[in-house]
Amino acid sequence: MCVKPTWRRFAQDMGHVNTGWTLPTENNIYGSGTTFANTYTVANAWYCQHLWQHYTYTMDKDFLRTKAFPAMKSAVDYWFKKLVKAADGTYECPNEWSPEHGPTENATAHSQQLVWDLFNNTRKAIKVLGDDVVSKAFRDSLATYFAKLDDGCHTEVNPADGKTYLREWKYSSQFNNPSKIGVNEYKAHRHISHLMGLYPCTQISEDADKTVFGAARQSLIARGDGHGTGWSLGHKINLNARAYEGLHCHNLIKRALQQTWDTGTNEAAGGIYENLWDAHAPYQIDGNFGYTAGVAEMLLQSHNDKLVILPALPTTFWQKGSVKGLKAVGNFTVDIDWANAKATKVQIVSNMGTTCVVKYTGVAKDYKVTTVDGKTVKAKRINDDEISFPTVKGGVYVIVSNTPNAIAAVQKAQDGNIASVDYYSLNGTKTSQSQSRGVYIKQMKYSNGTTSTTKVIN
Repeated sequence: MCVKPTWRRFAQDMGHVNTGWTLPTENNIYGSGTTFANTYTVANAWYCQHLWQHYTYTMDKDFLRTKAFPAMKSAVDYWFKKLVKAADGTYECPNEWSPEHGPTENATAHSQQLVWDLFNNTRKAIKVLGDDVVSKAFRDSLATYFAKLDDGCHTEVNPADGKTYLREWKYSSQFNNPSKIGVNEYKAHRHISHLMGLYPCTQISEDADKTVFGAARQSLIARGDGHGTGWSLGHKINLNARAYEGLHCHNLIKRALQQTWDTGTNEAAGGIYENLWDAHAPYQIDGNFGYTAGVAEMLLQSHNDKLVILPALPTTFWQKGSVKGLKAVGNFTVDIDWANAKATKVQIVSNMGTTCVVKYTGVAKDYKVTTVDGKTVKAKRINDDEISFPTVKGGVYVIVSNTPNAIAAVQKAQDGNIASVDYYSLNGTKTSQSQSRGVYIKQMKYSNGTTSTTKVIN
């Protein structure tokens, strides 16, 4: 079982719980850790999210049964003992922190979302492995606690702009509260700890709750694109991808690829070094991993058991492209081609032979599904933008436009009056007019609502 003896001691020494295991916020794979922020004991739930995610991508039941589930169950045992009952009747994580700022108090959004994710994934794991993998007493306790667990998704209206944000602390306002949160800190902090449910977890989504999703998106945009350490920029790319904010992703990528020479500790020097290593500053590998993960999230998402195609494509700048070999939840492998910012071909390899659900604008009416050799596959329409179809293990499936020449159809639809013409430099900055020399982006909007974007070389 992937639980270290040291981690059990952390449960006792840090969490004051005599069962299960946990970790401090600074730890490593060898079992050791520091005492930094020793009230933070929710790292066990975060670790377990990775274990469950490995199963969902590989569908390896042996890994789930022998490696992941024992660690998940033990972490749940820890939280059975650690949670406290609040005045509103919910269970809360006591005396927790929202890394790395603000007050320490019960029920931070960060801790509640992580424990909610742990309990929810453990319930799913039991369903996969069968009830006999645990005792009835454990299943009953899990159901009871989960039903009353604070989900960490409270919202708050900012009096300054009247918009709804996700609360970072259940009991402390994140606005106009200088005694607990620094002036302007909420908008400038490199951490976005209260959005764990958006990424890397799966609790917050447009399909699950549009109000909470909108509040999370508003909170994310408030943190800004123009600043952050290297790892923070990588993290924000992933969060914005989950929020379907392709333009913000593009802005963050430009910022993350900004060269820096500072090798000292400098939160204002985020970017990359000449060798393409990420700069916090100093060097941190997190930003490199975060960037690549973020680009993958922009092009394909599957965390809610459906393949969402090009969910955060920055359409003005990534007009044409392709990606091959992206792995999806359910053990699908996906290739995508697009032109004029629209998918032209999606190829899906089903490695398990399970039902495939695909979400993309107009997929039910404008696209068809075939096998790789051209045989029609009957797809079930869920709505205009979602379909599902059966697969066989090892089967290769292709989704293409019903229109024989999709690009020509788009160009034909654009015939008519030009409503406006905008010009952009290659870094995305809007310019007042075309350039007489060099390379620039020209975007034309037509009276029928369509848009065309071209790269011009003078």
